[in-house]
Amino acid sequence: MLNTIITKKWIMKELNSITVFKNRLVFKNVRDARIFAYKYLEANEKLYCNALQATLYYKIAEILKLALEKNIITENDLLSDDFVLYRKLYSNNELRRYIKLIDRVRVIEDNEDFEIYVKSKVRYVDPLILVNDELHRLSELDSKFKEKLTEFIKNYSYGFRVRIIYV
Repeated sequence: MLNTIITKKWIMKELNSITVFKNRLVFKNVRDARIFAYKYLEANEKLYCNALQATLYYKIAEILKLALEKNIITENDLLSDDFVLYRKLYSNNELRRYIKLIDRVRVIEDNEDFEIYVKSKVRYVDPLILVNDELHRLSELDSKFKEKLTEFIKNYSYGFRVRIIYV
């Protein structure tokens, strides 16, 4: 998210709007909680919860499944760090070809003529806000945010029907 959706300056401002209440991080006011929650939704729409990202996760999962089937990696390798795992995958010619194709993947969303159906994990925040020594969710205090959040969950829970093209 950094430098795409938010800046370090924005982060510092948001951190100043958070406090600890009963061992929980909570916002001091609705305005800052709203800004944070909307930024999080924006990041999900642009960076994580979209047809291209869901397809890339799908293709990476295919590569990992193949690597496990061919005993190029083990389940324990999946618990290692990314560099160890990547080196093992990249050491195999067939897997290396598939990995190189990842950068070329583009998708066309098409509910009629699609190749695969993929889903993203729908992530969102409904931050806690401290109001008169009581905690409330933003969605309890802001009906417009509640509507936006409900719409976001509905739209992105469905998934995507896509055709893959390589550029």
